[in-house]
Parts: sequence; C-alpha cells; structure tokens
Amino acid sequence: MLNICVKNKILNNSKMLIKADEEFMRMVDELVNLAESDKELFAGIKWIDNESKKLDISFYDMFFIVLQRHLADEKAKEWLSERSNKKLID
Repeated sequence: MLNICVKNKILNNSKMLIKADEEFMRMVDELVNLAESDKELFAGIKWIDNESKKLDISFYDMFFIVLQRHLADEKAKEWLSERSNKKLID
C-alpha cells in the first residue's frame, strides 16, 4: 500500500501533466487559427496533420513529436557549433 505522501505526489504530478497537456493543446489550437492567414504555417500544419493520420496518432501527439525533433536538431547544431569553435581556438 502506498503511503499518503506518495499518493499525493502522484496525484499532483498527474494534475500538472494534465494542465501542461491542456496548455500545449491551446497553444497548438492558436497556431492552427493563425495558419488561416499564413501560408507557410498552414502548409506545415497540413503536413503534420497528414503525418499524424499516416501514423494513426493524434494531431497533437504528432505536433509534439515534430517540436521535440526540432528542439533536438537545434541543440545538436548548437553543440556542433560550440565544438567547432573550441577546436578553432585550440
């Protein structure tokens, strides 16, 4: 049996995750609305929608995956740049 502190921590974490999911979905919904007046954004959202259907996952899950990938790519570029600059200095 889980003690009360552990149960409360699990419940609080679950509530925070649900709130984060809701905020993420609101953010995505806002981008979808903005895409009505931005052709490039519209094309990107349409691509995400098509990919989510191909993978049989939700649009929001696919959006999250694309966002994660983008952030990872940006961090990798930053790391390579820093590494290259360090080699030039040495």
